[in-house]
Amino acid sequence: MQSFFQNRRMKGWYEVDEAAYASAYETFGGSVLTHPLTLNAMADIVDLPIQYYAFEEGSETQAVIPVWKKWVAGSKQGLKKMSRKGIVDFGNAEVILPISPEAKITLPVATGGLSALHENNINDLKAEESEICLAKSFDLFSKKFRYNRKRELRLLEDQGAKVSSIDGLSNEDISAMYIRLFELRWGFKPKGHERLSDLLACLRPLLFGSVIEMDGKAIAFQLIYKAECASHISMEYINGGVDLVYTSLSHGSVLTFLNTRDAWALSERLGKPLRYSFGQADNEYKDRWCNRSAVYSV
Repeated sequence: MQSFFQNRRMKGWYEVDEAAYASAYETFGGSVLTHPLTLNAMADIVDLPIQYYAFEEGSETQAVIPVWKKWVAGSKQGLKKMSRKGIVDFGNAEVILPISPEAKITLPVATGGLSALHENNINDLKAEESEICLAKSFDLFSKKFRYNRKRELRLLEDQGAKVSSIDGLSNEDISAMYIRLFELRWGFKPKGHERLSDLLACLRPLLFGSVIEMDGKAIAFQLIYKAECASHISMEYINGGVDLVYTSLSHGSVLTFLNTRDAWALSERLGKPLRYSFGQADNEYKDRWCNRSAVYSV
């Protein structure tokens, strides 16, 4: 049962069902982290049921939000505060909530990582010190940059490398591949690796990207999720791994090029803007591929 404080914070908001949230997501937009499939998967895996609250103005729904007590459900801050840190990993994901772009609301629960898209429709935002990286439009890369990446791809293929979609791989294969390559790259297993296969089983429709193989074995892979709504496409590049034996062949850079190229090709094909997040701006290499964008907290 909600406390008196929470009831006061929720003034003007009323509880709705999951179907109302899904409808608002499609109408107003959202991100990978706030996609209904993602929220359902997280709720099951971390064992935290979600409540959904709507806000109306003039009999028109202006927003629907997912809630864990005092926090936005699914948010990194919410997972930490609800003692579920590390069970699932979405990195420093961009949080886009299903809120009408014309609305001006006070969010009744806390979160971090709020997208710059909410600058004008959520009151009392506080800019965070960190920023996120959003992939540059593919046509902004110079001809020389694109030529060099294609040349690297040809050199890889000359050495016997093969690029293929992850669509033909099972969830278990993808999970094992990601964990193995992540550990080869970083020296430890990724957060949430124990339940990753379960998570992928729930989020299979959101998986995106390619894998580079050599001699029938994966040598570069990036875990990317894709979500679509009426207004845009949201992608989250969670993390990746490479086999360091092949570093001289720039296989990590080639894979970033291929996934970025394919993401923008999808955006063009569907006629929708793309928000392809590389997470927190914490590494210089991301600046080659991305523009920095502010994020906010409430």
